[in-house]
Amino acid sequence: MLRLARGEEIIAVCAVSAQDEYFALHFPAKPVMPASLLLEAFAQAGTILLEVGSSFSRKAFPAFIENAKFRRLVIPGSEMRIEMRVAVGGEESSLLAGRILQAGALCATASMGFATAPLGEFFAPTHRDLYRRLYQAWLAGAEFLGFSTPPLEELHRALA
Repeated sequence: MLRLARGEEIIAVCAVSAQDEYFALHFPAKPVMPASLLLEAFAQAGTILLEVGSSFSRKAFPAFIENAKFRRLVIPGSEMRIEMRVAVGGEESSLLAGRILQAGALCATASMGFATAPLGEFFAPTHRDLYRRLYQAWLAGAEFLGFSTPPLEELHRALA
């Protein structure tokens, strides 16, 4: 992840390697990232933006996609950049606008609606360590804007 601005935006990067197994079948002669995985990238980035922004008090769920447009193929060989911005924010739902770029070229855009619910309802104590490790990996090296307490400290408190 590159940057996370609380309640505003996330900018994340993802390596796109020819060794990723989905490229073996999609398509062997000219590997192309499946559009479904681009939508998943939007969903994961939006989830991180909203969950971290709520100090881990809310679990975010993609609820709908609007105006998804795939403008250019994402191919192996360089990172893709995922940007999500809050267009309309609220405690129980938000609308995010996103775009994916590769080598500076716009590849995909979409708006995605999210619903949220209290996070504590979704993770049993036996799952909290995994959730914590996922966020430690996702947030490693990120620049944080608008946080008075580092997000990983907030996560530790939320899961205590």
